[in-house]
Amino acid sequence: MLLRKYIVTPSERSKENILSFKELPPPLAPHPKRHGELILLSIGGERVRETAGLGRYNSLFELDYNICGVLPDVNNIGYHEREDNFPDSWGGLKHCHVIFKGIKRPFQEKGLDGSVYVYVASPRYVYKYEPHMVCVAKRIKAPLNAVFATYVKFDHNLDNGEVISWEWVVADKEQPQYPENYANRYDEKVWENG
Repeated sequence: MLLRKYIVTPSERSKENILSFKELPPPLAPHPKRHGELILLSIGGERVRETAGLGRYNSLFELDYNICGVLPDVNNIGYHEREDNFPDSWGGLKHCHVIFKGIKRPFQEKGLDGSVYVYVASPRYVYKYEPHMVCVAKRIKAPLNAVFATYVKFDHNLDNGEVISWEWVVADKEQPQYPENYANRYDEKVWENG
């Protein structure tokens, strides 16, 4: 199944025309309960539309690269990285290193906080929006002392998952692969790579 998403098209001038539809493969991620198995996730269209409508291109690039594991779909991708090792093989969510269940704070909709799964990864790079005539996506090093958290809600059987949000969070000082204060932040750790 392919999903629809918004992307930046640098040739258009008005904000209304800067968004267009392209195909995006669904992200592969470790199954939270069946170790060694990958599961295809869907992407919450409302979050993507909201993000695109607000012009948050960096967040859209995070969706592409850090979640779906594909390069941002913009013209001349790799232009800014000519001197670097490009492309790299990050691969997105399937390379996460820990999954937590339950957030100890209100989350988006009533009752979702206890059932949301949080996939945590430490990508080496991110893409940022770069106003440039040749290519509008530039790869940079990931933020220091931060991990990338992707929030997923599943059905009761854990057979169908949907990415509903994502963000960078401060890394724990003692366990830098985990979010800061992870023991008090989440209900339980359900999966760890290794």
